[in-house]
This record gives sequence, structure tokens and C-alpha cells, in this order.
Amino acid sequence: MRIERAVAALRWVMSTPPGYLALAIVAAVVALGSALVMQYGFGLPPCDLCIEQRWGFAGAGALAAVGLLAHRVGIAHRAMVAIVGVAFLVTAGLGFRHVGVEQQWWPGPDTCTATGADAATTDELLDAIMNAPLVRCDEIPASLLGLSIAGWVVVSALAMAALGAAVLARSRGAAR
Repeated sequence: MRIERAVAALRWVMSTPPGYLALAIVAAVVALGSALVMQYGFGLPPCDLCIEQRWGFAGAGALAAVGLLAHRVGIAHRAMVAIVGVAFLVTAGLGFRHVGVEQQWWPGPDTCTATGADAATTDELLDAIMNAPLVRCDEIPASLLGLSIAGWVVVSALAMAALGAAVLARSRGAAR
């Protein structure tokens, strides 16, 4: 009986716009909660690019919450699924940008990758040291299964965007 309920719930999440929107809220809460646990529980403070990715998940979750309530004001759930899917794509892009900085494919923002090596005088070097960020964006503080935290942001956000596209395709077929 429990397995049947679980399967029914999984089908609802995987094939209906409201189910996807509910899952998107859960995914955003889990991502943000994980970030806070890593920061406060494991002592891994975020860099500037990490904070951007948190905003991406927060935005996707907030849009999903609005989407669940949208039918009351006449906005179709399908439109909100598309919007939330795009929000997850943007989040994946933010994560990919961070991965590129970590891998030195491109430079990161000066606020989190400056080294002070450009200093011409000792005063400039001292100023660079005193204003240096506490957390560098181009260093990988932790990894799991060969992926950095930013890499997992890319994977999870792309998975949510792909699931949103699949739900849209299924719901369009069901509407015909």
C-alpha cells in the first residue's frame, strides 16, 4: 500500500505541472539548506559566486511557490513551469561560470580572485592584502564524487530544468 502511494506521488510529480512546481520548491529548499549546512556546520563560507548561485535557487523556489498559487489568479501552471525551468537554467549557468573560474578556464570577478600580485609598491601590496577576500572563487573548498560544489549546482539545476521540459511535453500531450 505504501509503495503504491509512493509510486502515485512520483507519477504526479513527474507528469503534472503542480507536481513539478512542488518538487521545485523542495529542490530549492534542499539546495539552500545544504549550502547553509556546509557554511555553518562544516565551516565552508561561500564566495561571491556561491552567493549568486544561492540567489538562483531562491528565485526558482519563489517562482515555483508563486506558480502553485497562480491558478487562483488565472495564470496557467504550464507557463509557470516554463518560467521556473528557465530560472533553473540561469542557476545552472551561474554554476557553470563558477566551475570555469575554479578550473581557470576564465578569470573570476576581482572581488574573489584578486591576489595583489599587480601591486607596484609596498603600500599597494599592503592595501591589496588588507582588502583581500576571505574566500576565493577560484579554489575548490570541497568536492564529492569528483565534482565541486559548483559542479553539483550545475548538475542539479540542469536536472530540474530538464524535468520541467519533460513535464511541459507530457502536459501538452495530455491537453490535446
